[in-house]
Formats: sequence, structure tokens, C-alpha cells
Amino acid sequence: MIVGVGIDIVQISRVGERLARRVLSAEEQAIWAKNKNQSFLAGRFALKEAFLKALGMGIRGIKLADLSFVPNELGAVHLLKNETVAHLENVHKFDQVHSTLSHDGGIAIAVVILEKEGGAKDG
Repeated sequence: MIVGVGIDIVQISRVGERLARRVLSAEEQAIWAKNKNQSFLAGRFALKEAFLKALGMGIRGIKLADLSFVPNELGAVHLLKNETVAHLENVHKFDQVHSTLSHDGGIAIAVVILEKEGGAKDG
């Protein structure tokens, strides 16, 4: 069952080093440090915004740097599970995060779908 959907779009030219320091996790900082790619940064910001929109909470009580979207072995982005994500799963009653990211024409766009297996949303 889908329990949340979020989408965000970011103009790539509007992001830079200052935003990177505020929003990237340690894992993402390591990737960013290799080439300072603005598309990467804009995409991570869009993913995190889309995730929070799917939760229906906006940026309240969470640091964007506590969320970490990294590529899997095939290059697709996924959210690393950590203490923050585990807490959000418990509070918002989801157990899967589906995410996708695309860049084109100077923009980055991200979609996040939150899913709960096996039944209705609790609470």
C-alpha cells in the first residue's frame, strides 16, 4: 500500500558549495568531493525534499544531512537506512522507499514513494 508520494524539482544552477555543506550526509560528501558536480548536489537536494513531502512533514525536526541517498551497484539511488530513517519508518508507518532521479535541461527532478507492505496504514 502506498502511504506517501513526494516530488521535487531543483534548478541545477542555483545550488553550490554552501548548500552542499548543509544538506549532504557524510556518504554523499565523499561522492561530492570527487568532482563537485552540481547535478549531483541538486539531485540529492531534490530527493530529500521529495522524501519529506512524501512524509507530509516538510523540513521540521530533521536535518537534511541525516538522510543519505546513494547509488546502488547499478547506479540507481536508494535511501540508506540509519537511526533517523528507522525512527521515521516507525512514526510514519512505511517500510519501503522507492526513489528515482533525473537531470535534464538544467533541472533535477526526484520522485519518492513510501510503501507499507501488507495492509492499511496504522494510526
